[in-house]
Amino acid sequence: MPRILIPSPYRRFTDNESEYRSEGQTVGEAMREFVQMYPAMGQKLLTEEGQMRSYVHVFIGDRDIRFLRGMNTPVDAETLIRLVPAIAGG
Repeated sequence: MPRILIPSPYRRFTDNESEYRSEGQTVGEAMREFVQMYPAMGQKLLTEEGQMRSYVHVFIGDRDIRFLRGMNTPVDAETLIRLVPAIAGG
């Protein structure tokens, strides 16, 4: 089961869980399953079209999914999906 690591800023929307295990076969399936479980995360992560918001980066290992197959990037039982929210400031 692929795992989605939940960064600290988002844990208030996931009952303070630090990871979610998914049955998804792609990043998109895993993310849709994740936001079904935690609906408040849907607005934070996904656009109305079901794509990742531009200020949230998704990595598999050290590779950004934008440079792979995006939401169609395949995942397997060993995949670790990391959500990295952009940090603004100066």
